[in-house]
Amino acid sequence: MTPSEQSPAGYQGGESLVGSTVGPYRIDAIIGEGGVGVVYHAVDDRLSRPVAIKFLSEPLADPVARRRFQQEARAASSLNHPHILTVHDTGDVEGRQYLVTEFVDGGTLTDWLGREKRGWRQILELLVGVADGLAAAHEAGIVHRDIKPTNILVSKSGYAKLADFGLARLEARTDAEQPTRTVPPGATRPGVVVGTIPYMSPEQAAGQRLDVRSDIFSFGVVLYESLTGRRPFEGPSELAVLQAVLHRTAEPLCRVRPDIPPRLGMIVDKAIEKDPAERYQTMRDLVVELRRLARHSGETHAAASPGSRRWLWPAVAAFLALAAGVVVWRYAAPAPDRHGQIRSIAVLPLRNLSREPDQEYFADGMTEVLTTGLAQVSALNVIARTSTMQYRGTTKRADEIGRELQVDGLVEGAVQRSGNRVLITVQLIEASSDHHLWAKSYERDIGDVLALQNDIARAITDEIQVKLTPQEHARLATARAVNPEAEEAYLKGGFQVRVRLMAGPWCQRFPRGKRPREPAASAHARLLHATRRDS
Repeated sequence: MTPSEQSPAGYQGGESLVGSTVGPYRIDAIIGEGGVGVVYHAVDDRLSRPVAIKFLSEPLADPVARRRFQQEARAASSLNHPHILTVHDTGDVEGRQYLVTEFVDGGTLTDWLGREKRGWRQILELLVGVADGLAAAHEAGIVHRDIKPTNILVSKSGYAKLADFGLARLEARTDAEQPTRTVPPGATRPGVVVGTIPYMSPEQAAGQRLDVRSDIFSFGVVLYESLTGRRPFEGPSELAVLQAVLHRTAEPLCRVRPDIPPRLGMIVDKAIEKDPAERYQTMRDLVVELRRLARHSGETHAAASPGSRRWLWPAVAAFLALAAGVVVWRYAAPAPDRHGQIRSIAVLPLRNLSREPDQEYFADGMTEVLTTGLAQVSALNVIARTSTMQYRGTTKRADEIGRELQVDGLVEGAVQRSGNRVLITVQLIEASSDHHLWAKSYERDIGDVLALQNDIARAITDEIQVKLTPQEHARLATARAVNPEAEEAYLKGGFQVRVRLMAGPWCQRFPRGKRPREPAASAHARLLHATRRDS
């Protein structure tokens, strides 16, 4: 943003300070206003550098606003991160508090998106830095509570910084100071403890106590809007938007923008789940996912670039030399164990991302498919799905579930179906440490579900270094297609059988979580399996 001598439209912050000097700072333009202050462009005469000075507006200088202004200065200055706006100084002149920060010359994220059409890779590369800065704030015990595009500044060189910690809260503190109120889009009034309506989390809109997962939701909304050009929760009025945030499910990102990678759509959809337990539990987990996606997509893009082909043969030669060295090292030294020994595993119920309750049978069926695929490996102890279904929608941590089921690893994920296409994202978690070991997305036709089952089983066994027999290698390497209609009938029928068994007298003889596999003698189940096999 180029500094302007004119006040922004609607400016009502009182007498302009343009042309005045505050300490070593020579003020020369107004560059914006927020709910609690006016921001000026100035020059620090001591170092001849441009700075931004935010003054608390005179009409809003009540004790609550002053306390929050001081809180912003303390929170921002306590953080040292390249993607968080740097605080240089703070002070008070004639009763008006001010905060001096570095000057970012490109404007806000909204300005950056509006200047030209941005590809999803550009957006991802820009915002992953902001996500890392937010993760650092969370790790320092600070919840931002007002993540939105106008609080993300972008330099002309394309470098993003997270700003405005005016509503930030240390996690150890309580929110008893003020009743929860809401504010219109684009503004954050003093004394308000929530944020900006379109970017609030549901728990924020409901006035509940917040933790880092609220910021994760708000960041997900910003990412959704940046990628699609529209907000996930909209309405004709502030009240309608608030109702949408609380009660309406966002349209899946891959439907709004089919050209982006399915994995990116799954990441954003998970970030904006209504239930905090269904989101990423830490910002660091989200950063890892985004960086992995950016890295892999960047490698694919570079490989496809015509300009990179002249470097192909030198790269191949270097790779072969490296591979030879690795082979020699591999045979000269024992292979280290990358993870703790994972020899028992449980497949948790997959989440249904289709947003249609009548597709629940499909998510249930795909959970059974994954369980069956892993159960083909004799060296791996796979817990029966009857013991894992109790964890549908659970808020328990991985280590708790691991102790209760007595397993080393957990497989969790989500499934989305569109016609005969299936998108499934799976991740492997070490139960004892809650460490994510592996994640991947697959998109297939429903007729290829057996191949999908084998691919996932093979990928997981490779990751945890389980030794397969020759017969298991051969079985997982081959799979035939099935008739989509027969597969549909198999999944629906299997779901109905399981529902009846889980509700019937057979199931009631066992304590919850201690049920064995469903009886294999069910004539209905055998008939469905035969239909699927013969298709």
